[in-house]
Amino acid sequence: MITARQLSALYKEAHNIMRNIDGLQPQEAFDELLKYMFFKQNYEFENSPEISLSPEKVRKMFASYLGKANSWSSEIWRDKKFYLSAECLADIHNLLFPIQFSQIGYDVRSHALKQFLTPEIRKGLGIFLTPDEVVTSIIKFASPKAGDDVLDPACGSGTFLIEYLKQTNENKDITVYGIDKSPRMLLLADLNIGHYSKVRFEKKLIDSLKESPFKKEFDFIFTNPPFGVSIDERDYEFSQFLTCKDKNGYTLKKQSSEIVFIEKCFQNLKPGGTLAIVIPKSIATNGGLSNARHQLGSYGYIFGVMNLPPETFASTGTQTTTVVLFAKKYINAKEKSDKTKLALANIKNVGFDSTGRFKDGSQLDSFPEFMKKALATNNDYEFVSIIDVPEKAESFSMLENIFIAKNSKNGKQLSELCEFIGTGKTPARRDYAEQGNFLIKVGNLSGTGINWEARDRNYINDEEINKRLKSKKPLVLQHGDILLTSSAHSPVYIAKKSDIFTEVPEFIESKNISFVGEIMLIRVKQELISPFLLLAFLRSNEAISQIQNMVRGQTAHLHASDLGQLVVPDEVFARNSKFKKVEKILERQADLSKEMNFLASEQSRLLNS
Repeated sequence: MITARQLSALYKEAHNIMRNIDGLQPQEAFDELLKYMFFKQNYEFENSPEISLSPEKVRKMFASYLGKANSWSSEIWRDKKFYLSAECLADIHNLLFPIQFSQIGYDVRSHALKQFLTPEIRKGLGIFLTPDEVVTSIIKFASPKAGDDVLDPACGSGTFLIEYLKQTNENKDITVYGIDKSPRMLLLADLNIGHYSKVRFEKKLIDSLKESPFKKEFDFIFTNPPFGVSIDERDYEFSQFLTCKDKNGYTLKKQSSEIVFIEKCFQNLKPGGTLAIVIPKSIATNGGLSNARHQLGSYGYIFGVMNLPPETFASTGTQTTTVVLFAKKYINAKEKSDKTKLALANIKNVGFDSTGRFKDGSQLDSFPEFMKKALATNNDYEFVSIIDVPEKAESFSMLENIFIAKNSKNGKQLSELCEFIGTGKTPARRDYAEQGNFLIKVGNLSGTGINWEARDRNYINDEEINKRLKSKKPLVLQHGDILLTSSAHSPVYIAKKSDIFTEVPEFIESKNISFVGEIMLIRVKQELISPFLLLAFLRSNEAISQIQNMVRGQTAHLHASDLGQLVVPDEVFARNSKFKKVEKILERQADLSKEMNFLASEQSRLLNS
């Protein structure tokens, strides 16, 4: 039996043939490959193997299959023809016709296509695949059984449905259900799952938010809907969704599709049914969606959350932080007031880095087991924390704050130790200047001392600095102020660089120093804690990890109110603690940083004067 690697190699060979003979670009070649696979699988379904079939016969049969195989395939290729020369199609036909796709397992088919689809091709075609490792751990934890009704309402290439079929592995007839509004993606799913004697793939080409085409309810729904899409009341029946109303019951003009998708999934579940859905973390944490999350509590409750690192979907060209919600639909209305537990898994290692390279120690393999153990014992287990939920109906409302890690250590909240915690202000374009008042930007933070070398837009004019001097919140620095990165395109950069301001270097003209909106200021009560001691703690891996768990937004934003909840452990203040030792190092580092900045300035002055 052919392996996924061998099949992928054949696809690559076909791609090379199309590139070398007809000069096709990768996306064009992939489309022609799909056409041939569509023809071949339909041919196998209707015919016994035939040794000789001319390329011209292939063209005619392909055209005849379009529209006949299903009602939507002709929408993908409306002209119903191959864009390959006779020579090229003949070579592709000779290469792939001997392959009996109906005899190849769906997992092999799917894996071969994924190996063939480079990130460039995926991005060009708008194909965003959920990593296999994540899908496997989700299905294993949810534990659907053969015979359960399983739906993916945004099925794409069928990844979740394929994994369900693999894990049940029953040698009996089984039906799976898939919906997608993209004809090409639904075709990919059909090529992966369809044409098996034991598997019936019920599929519909439609927008899941507009219609429920299968007039039934489901035991399990697994899905990863499109991210970052805003839907409009003019295009959708907002009256059907509680999440599309404000707190006074009035219909909204727009809403994030992901939050509506959760509600639609609940509507399609059986009582007691299970939902596992991949969403951006921002949908779980953004304050603007708090009422929508509250409304979801009228359908069901969350019993598990998988918090994934930003590199999980890096191969798709995004480092959006994602979470997987595991929820159940109420069996009856009385359940809403029941107490429950929620298991939160903070996954730091998914087995690969942001470039896709292998990374040892993946936590995904143990995720299903650890989640089940934590829920069974009602105790934290390894990287899984158990959170008390007073009422099931409140579980969605609690999402906003559950990512702020519990700290079992005794200590003081950061807000108790500080006069002020808050972000700076990014000036308008007209307020920048060539010289004058220095403005600290993220690039000036190094994690070893502020870099005072001026870069683009590092100065603001006198009018702007005077406004900042009069501002109610501190926007001009004073001795002992701590600065750290609070906004970035990925959470991995939040709090990664933190520095302390002690004094203005002699070579800086202005003595009033301000900072931009992407930087958080921490001004301590120096009678309670030395700023250098606090900086020692903030630079620890423990503190950085806790702060990064507080991040909100589709990119990454740290809120001052969240940072204020950070617990500074009592051990930080102990006389011989490691933090006390680092405090002395940081004081010395500040002196050296001052000297290094002076030398850098002198070098620049002498060489460029």
